[in-house]
Amino acid sequence: MPKKLPVLISIPHGGVEIPKELERKTRLNAADLFEDGDALTQKIYDLGDAVGAVLKTPIARAFVDLNRAPQERPPTYPDGVVKKHTTNGKNIFKNNVSLNDAEIRVLLDQYYFPYHDALTRLARAKNMALAIDCHSMLARAPVSSLEPGKKRPIFCVSNRGGKDGYADQNFPKLSCAPELIQKLAQCLQNAFELETDDVRINDPFHGGYI
Repeated sequence: MPKKLPVLISIPHGGVEIPKELERKTRLNAADLFEDGDALTQKIYDLGDAVGAVLKTPIARAFVDLNRAPQERPPTYPDGVVKKHTTNGKNIFKNNVSLNDAEIRVLLDQYYFPYHDALTRLARAKNMALAIDCHSMLARAPVSSLEPGKKRPIFCVSNRGGKDGYADQNFPKLSCAPELIQKLAQCLQNAFELETDDVRINDPFHGGYI
């Protein structure tokens, strides 16, 4: 048997299921959930036994966003751990209602905290050298973006820094070394025979909470 890569794969936005607690409250259908989530990421990034661990969820990000801090909630954070609208502006719940604190707590206890507990445990394992948080994105920025309709690159690799991968005053703490993120960008460009602008660093995403 070939040795597993010491890599932890996290796929927080690949789910398309409705939590049982919200089945009667939501107005979203399967097409809405596919479009709002990170389409096909569980097929693209699940490397199975080739890596140390793959962590994913069946629950759609429209209901519980695992890549947000647990205290980030509407109205202060419209795109927080729970939401009222999809990325394309569609109301998530019937009659445009909001979840109350008790409902949010149930969702966090059932789906959010177990995922993050598993992330912490796996990341601390001795056989892990690298963790990669995996996403996909719309070809053009959605209506909820600061630049709706803007064309996006084919690949975005992120380490919480600037567009060269280095820290700056806005993003002082990196998730990996600039040289590593630059090397990853170059590998993707070479492997897929892409133009330089097709693979960008921290553009349009710097990297999220995870």
